[in-house]
Order: sequence, then structure tokens, then C-alpha cells
Amino acid sequence: MANMEERVLIVRLSISRWNSWTYDKKAAEQVATSEGAKKEDVHTTKRKISKKAIQEITDLMNKAYIYHISVTMPSGSEGDRLITTDLYPQYCEKMESFKQHISDAVAKFIPEYPQWVAEARERLQGLFKESDYPSVDQISNKFSMKYSFLPLPSVNNLVVNLMNGELSKIRQSVTEEMNRMSETAMKSLWDRTYDAIAHMAEILGNADARLHATLISNVKNLCDVLKSLNFSNDPDLEAMRLRIETRLAGHDPEELRKSRTIRLEVAQEAKAIVAEISEKRKLRIE
Repeated sequence: MANMEERVLIVRLSISRWNSWTYDKKAAEQVATSEGAKKEDVHTTKRKISKKAIQEITDLMNKAYIYHISVTMPSGSEGDRLITTDLYPQYCEKMESFKQHISDAVAKFIPEYPQWVAEARERLQGLFKESDYPSVDQISNKFSMKYSFLPLPSVNNLVVNLMNGELSKIRQSVTEEMNRMSETAMKSLWDRTYDAIAHMAEILGNADARLHATLISNVKNLCDVLKSLNFSNDPDLEAMRLRIETRLAGHDPEELRKSRTIRLEVAQEAKAIVAEISEKRKLRIE
């Protein structure tokens, strides 16, 4: 796994935001009483602040998360994902840009916050509770995005004062964990490829389905990211990537809209690729 240790990092992303929804125990009890239901069977939530108030912040955080998922691979451990060193500079640049935009959006929201609280007081009436709202000084700390990197565990970096037998067990455990992470990550790349091309085949194979330009651009993006994420240099995955790039990703969406013949030909190629990927996935499982 030396190649993996040299080319892959663990990346952790933490996104936190103020929850604009909250449970209202008093309202739940009132509903239960009025409807003759048991209190424990009723759960009532309310929107503390207008969706519009934090929409920009929410959208930016969602975009950051989607980008994070698109250029990383699962590690098999919850919260941790894997990124190749090839994508590390791009990832940092992109995420720093997201952080700045989020910071700007929060800074814009803060002076408007008291007005949104006043709006909620008018909108919620008897359901409004002052205690549901942090102070102006506190609210900015409710929004944050952080990311960090860790190296993969390496048997070569073990410096412990243990007997040879115990050290051997630890080395074996680290090696097994690295193998598991590698298998999980590479499987995710095949799964991602399968899902994207299966979707393409479905859309192109249905003459009534609307063909958006993003159908092709998403496949192009897939080819770009696969080239960087294929840390194990899997020849089958690279061959599949090249096939998709040359036979599917190069088509003009407008051409596919206008020519039913070309659209069906590309759909058939996509279906053939899906069938081949499906077969390769079965072989890997076996």
C-alpha cells in the first residue's frame, strides 16, 4: 500500500449551522390535549426564522458539501473521506473560496438578524419564544465550516516500544485497514461511474425525456475527477474512463436533441458500458 500512502490523504469536513427549526413542547402538548392524543405521540416543530433569512448561507454550505463529496472517496469510516494529493491544491483553493463566501454571507446576515427575529415574532404570534433566539453576538458563531487533513496510517511510521510479536500484530492490523480503505475507495469510483452512465443511458433511451446540457457536462466532470482519484492506477478503470470520455462525453447536447438517430446510438453505447461495468463489479465482489 506504499503507493496509496504516498498519493492519498484523509480529509475531514465539518459544517455547522444554526437550525432554523425547533421542537415546541408547549405547542405539542396543546395539540395533544385538543385532539385527545397522548403527549408522547405528538411532535410539533416550528420555523424560528424565515427560510429566506439564511438561504444564501445554506446554499453555499450545501454547494461546499456537494463539491467535497464529488472530489473525494469514502474511507469506510464515518466522517472521514479520502482525497488524492493530485486534487489537494484544487480542493484547498475551492474550499477556501467557499469559506470566504460563507463568511461574507454571515456578515451580511448579522445586521439583518434583529429584523428577522421581529418578523418571526409577528409571524409566530403565541408560538414565539425569546429563548429560541441567540443574541446578535452569539449568532455568528452558529455558522462555521472547517476542513482538515491527516496522513494515512503507515506500517513504516510505527515507533512503539513493544515486543516483536505485538509489533507484528499492529503492522498486520494497519495493513488490513489500509487494504479495506483502498477497496472501499476504489469500489466507490466504480459505483459512481455506474450511476452516472446508467442515468445517461436512461435519459437518452427515453425519447420523451428532457435532455439538459448538464447530462453531458456531468459525464465530462466525472472523467476529469476519475483521472485524479484513481490512486491505485487501476488499468480497467482508466480504460473505462477513456472509453466514456471518447464515446460519450464528447457529444454536443444540441446534436443529441436534434438527431434521434445519434441519441439512440449514444444511448446504446451507454447501455453497453453500464453492462460492462456491472460485470466488472460482479467479478470484483467474487
